[in-house]
Amino acid sequence: MKLDRRNFLKLGAAGAPALIFPDRLRLAEVQRKPWNEQSAKVTRKHRNPRPTACTMCDNHCGLMSYREGDRVVMLLGQTGHPVANGKLCARAYGQLDRLYDPDRVLTPIMRDGDRGHGKWKKISWEAAYDLLRPRLEAAAAKDSNAPLAFFAGRDELLTEPFIGLFPGAARIDCHRSAVRRRFYRQVLGGETLRRDFRHCRFVLNFAADPLRTGDAFVTEVQALNESMRDNAMHLETVAGRLSQTGGRSRCWYPVEPRYYGDVARAIANIMLAEGWYSRKGLKDAGLAAGSLISTLAACDSATVVRTAGITEQQLRHLARQLWHRRPAVVIYDDEVFQTAGGWDDAMAIELLNVLAGAHDGGPGGITVDSGRLPGTAPAVSAATAVTPEWFFAGQGGRGGSTWTVMTCMANPVFDAFAGTAPEIFFRHRQRVDFHVAIDTHITETSRYADLVLPAATELESWGLFSRRLEDGSTCLALRQPVARPTDEILLLRKAKIKKLQLFEPSLAPVAESREFNQVALDLGRRLGRIDGPFVHEYVDEYLRSLVITIPGIAALGGLEYLKRNGFCRLPAATEVKRHAVGLQLTGGRATGIKPLDSDDFVLIPFAWHVLDSQTANCRYLAELRHDNPVMIHPRRARRLGIADGDTVQLITTNGSVKARVWLTETLHPGCAAMAVGHGHECGGRVAEAQPIAEHDPMTRELVSRKMFLFQPFTFRLRSWDPCEPLWWHRQGNGTHPNPLVTGRKLPQVPGVHVIEPLVRIRKG
Repeated sequence: MKLDRRNFLKLGAAGAPALIFPDRLRLAEVQRKPWNEQSAKVTRKHRNPRPTACTMCDNHCGLMSYREGDRVVMLLGQTGHPVANGKLCARAYGQLDRLYDPDRVLTPIMRDGDRGHGKWKKISWEAAYDLLRPRLEAAAAKDSNAPLAFFAGRDELLTEPFIGLFPGAARIDCHRSAVRRRFYRQVLGGETLRRDFRHCRFVLNFAADPLRTGDAFVTEVQALNESMRDNAMHLETVAGRLSQTGGRSRCWYPVEPRYYGDVARAIANIMLAEGWYSRKGLKDAGLAAGSLISTLAACDSATVVRTAGITEQQLRHLARQLWHRRPAVVIYDDEVFQTAGGWDDAMAIELLNVLAGAHDGGPGGITVDSGRLPGTAPAVSAATAVTPEWFFAGQGGRGGSTWTVMTCMANPVFDAFAGTAPEIFFRHRQRVDFHVAIDTHITETSRYADLVLPAATELESWGLFSRRLEDGSTCLALRQPVARPTDEILLLRKAKIKKLQLFEPSLAPVAESREFNQVALDLGRRLGRIDGPFVHEYVDEYLRSLVITIPGIAALGGLEYLKRNGFCRLPAATEVKRHAVGLQLTGGRATGIKPLDSDDFVLIPFAWHVLDSQTANCRYLAELRHDNPVMIHPRRARRLGIADGDTVQLITTNGSVKARVWLTETLHPGCAAMAVGHGHECGGRVAEAQPIAEHDPMTRELVSRKMFLFQPFTFRLRSWDPCEPLWWHRQGNGTHPNPLVTGRKLPQVPGVHVIEPLVRIRKG
């Protein structure tokens, strides 16, 4: 266009409004409220923000749920929460998949046929209670022929009172860190360690992976990263596998897991010889330097260098760093306990914390957290809990007696390292007289149940949790139902409903599912108990009475305050009682470990943070981790004629499984690593890697829109599969290695079982 005077005036007149009126898109972007403050698209109302606590791990991060109508549409971290500072991990977001999983068990079902054949019939809750009551009455009697065996997958408010109803009950701790928690409880006086990473200058890591998983995952990830950035903290790792934390370390020392304890003893020898140790720490632990030197004499530097493959300069470097870069702390995880001498090795590693002064009470050290609510007594059954492997090896010390079994959110048939013993135990009536499973899905364990009760998920349950913070104060976090509003008609049917309660928001689990705490109250009252927590008919009533007994909460408003805010921060105690470290050290096994044969490997079974039996059917978490090849060092693979991607056999005395090989140099040559939590035969379509397109509402909507040529909605769908979101279903769901591994009981620690992880790998 020719720009003469006339066209110039036309162009100026057309562009004048743009100078007068602001850009509407940019204005909307500036004035738009945050997502969680906008109105719902459907109801045009606020999205009902409600605080709760995530209980997918022991960190209990604070989160906010947002609901449109009856459906939770989003989870976000709770801003200002002192535990995780508003951050969440992928596992927390997976709770939405669990809540609205189409494969969930939503009504009580009873076995209709032989155990394990998968035939069920629906019954009512009253019929389920009537069926269960005579069995529990018999189990509660003294000298019962079928005592109760309670398999606990996680701790709940009423787990301890409920088990207390049965004098001869056995509690089996199915937590994947059961042995480590028992070690903390017996040696350090608590179930959880809180490491002050923010004030550390050196961290020595024995096979732990806090940047990928752990009891306080989100909190420790933030603390470690901030300390490396702001405090110039040095992180060095001794491990058989280069984990995510090992990859962030300044140095990685590849050591076979059987020698972890000997490396720790050699470092302790150097620190004692050089005088690099805390006198206060040794005195508080009841140890003397002279006796320690004689006890650890067999693990001198020369012996450990010859057997473990680490150099003397590296041992001296680690000893020097532990003392001269204080505050220093030594960390370790479940992998340390996965060898025959794992318990003694953990004692030796904990000795390094004593020598470095990590237990002296200063900043940058270790504090032991009991995890109990303030003012409550220790849990008796938790202190005497046994591991599933120990129970199946001797069936609770009762030989061939018959048990009444209750499994609560536990899957020991799949998770235990006990060969085929768990499946044999649950299948046969000579071992299990009656089995009731409280779970969200039909798992490898609950498929053998006589009665399955539908469990509520974490977003539909009540809970109260205590966590000690870095400054010594205590964070009290509330988990409350956030899923589905209760109909007023159902509220009116309650016997003790108050008129004003009709105007309060009340939320209930989906369909007919119930949380374990409510089931425990119902069963306790049916067994004739009207004392303690069983006085109350509903869980929130019991929780209200419990909260007011905690000092400092009643003045703030009790349970109503926690329901509004989600947490309460209690001041630090004036005096903190420190538990004496009770170490019982041995001289080590440096010269008594049998060398590996040409095709023998030390198997390192590790767990992803996002995947276990509870999250196996979460679609988006399974998409992150849905395969578990066996990792082998290329040097060993060449000797065996194995190439990357080949199929190999893992062989033990318990049998063999096939797996795909992934060659990687991030392993000690004597080790093979494999992730657990894969290879499910039950648990839902995602867990079993079956197609889900026909049962997934989002897929059906996208496919229908494709028919009407709405192409933008199908671009992402086309990227992996024309009509199947579970794009890895042809690949499968991995290999289940747990039945290959068994172990032995520890004679010095009743109730604990350690595994023997030696496997033979052959091509084909």
